[in-house]
Amino acid sequence: MSKKFLILFCMLFYTVSSAYSQGLGLSEEELTAFSVTVYAERERMPLDGLVTLDGLPYDSAVLEGKYVLVNMGATWCPYCNREKPTIERLHSGYFTNERFAVLVIYVNERAETARNYMYEGEYNFPAAVDTTNRLRDEYAPRIPVTYLIDPEGYIIARINGSKEWDGEIAIRLISNILAGAAQ
Repeated sequence: MSKKFLILFCMLFYTVSSAYSQGLGLSEEELTAFSVTVYAERERMPLDGLVTLDGLPYDSAVLEGKYVLVNMGATWCPYCNREKPTIERLHSGYFTNERFAVLVIYVNERAETARNYMYEGEYNFPAAVDTTNRLRDEYAPRIPVTYLIDPEGYIIARINGSKEWDGEIAIRLISNILAGAAQ
């Protein structure tokens, strides 16, 4: 590989990533501070094979045509537990429209355990369980991790670690994605 080609490739990748991240309406510093990785390549997130908290197959068709915040974690994870109240506030207080949805996926869990956790925490956000651990293995080697998915099922961005999903940066990030989609 020639040096010129490598420099050109790096410049093109930075330009595409920078343009896409600017479409998210956050500065590079904010994206870094919030641990956002923008996906420059289109990659689908497979949400088939999930199970509801009642142990039935999860119907991912309810998410079609929506922007989705997919949060992956576990009931035993203290960092995941810290962000669940903020996800509940995001789900119940912001973006209550047909264009945005929240889905919490419990990895390495039984449906009954996740259901009890949701009941005890008085959480009402939609949730499912990855009983096969396929998503955990491919998308959540460390938890918590959150993905923003577009209405066609493609990943827009990955956000690592526990976040305040009802905080200023998260609200601005989601608002900007929805506003950009409306244009």
